Amino acid sequence: MHERSHNGTVLAIVTSDNEVRLWDAEARRFIDEFKFDATKLAGDVNSVAFSPDGKVLSAGDYFSNICAWGVPSGRILTDGKLPNTVYSMVWSEDSKAIALGDGGGLVRLLDVNSGKLVEWP
Repeated sequence: MHERSHNGTVLAIVTSDNEVRLWDAEARRFIDEFKFDATKLAGDVNSVAFSPDGKVLSAGDYFSNICAWGVPSGRILTDGKLPNTVYSMVWSEDSKAIALGDGGGLVRLLDVNSGKLVEWP
């Protein structure tokens, strides 16, 4: 699985051992590697997304875990768990929230600053 930043300069590639490698897409060079804490993302990563400003990378996995990291620091900004598998995610235009689609057919909003989840009917 992979995702390109909105400005197209950074490519995030998820490895089979749930690490994400960041690459400079223009220079074709390795930038950094985030090692996911096994307690945060333990299953197959189903979705990754960059925030519109490119400062945060989020991911969700089969075991319902979600996590957002600062780019390029790799510092965990927020994490949590949904009741169901995370299948998709998209960021708000202001980079403050992530809409998460889960296996229960619901869309939930994650406030990145507070870490709070809100169901969206």
